[in-house]
Amino acid sequence: GDAMDMASVTRTFAAGEYATVISTLGGSLEAGFAVDSVGNINAIDGARAAQVERFVLVTSLGAGDSRAAAPTKMLKTLSAVLLEKEKAERHLIDSGLKWTIIRPGFLNDNPRDKQGTLTQKTSVLGMISRADVARLVVESIGSEATFGMIYSAIDEPR
Repeated sequence: GDAMDMASVTRTFAAGEYATVISTLGGSLEAGFAVDSVGNINAIDGARAAQVERFVLVTSLGAGDSRAAAPTKMLKTLSAVLLEKEKAERHLIDSGLKWTIIRPGFLNDNPRDKQGTLTQKTSVLGMISRADVARLVVESIGSEATFGMIYSAIDEPR
């Protein structure tokens, strides 16, 4: 479905039964960042309406209370997208769903090395492979310990 079109989101959820939604929706400099807020909010509302209980939202380090850890250059470049991601995070927190928010650090295409970790520290900054983010997201799905939690995702210090 088209996350920017609530009718499309509703049709998508009506097409099946879902236990969990994982959203990695994000925009780009060229296309804009509305999907980071509106698209994710539509997905959250669609999940709630379809009685999906679990929602994992992947945003970014620098969003929310992790903003202080972000370098000035990153904030200048990504300020608009981080604000949109924060809107989606707040909406999810208030949704009543069993939620988890994961804020990856700087993403790379390195192979999965299982060095990626979740931490509740908001002052961390670092790299992490996309493969390790995927692993951490999947591991969080069934873990009740992650419900209602916001995590930073970075490689463990070596």
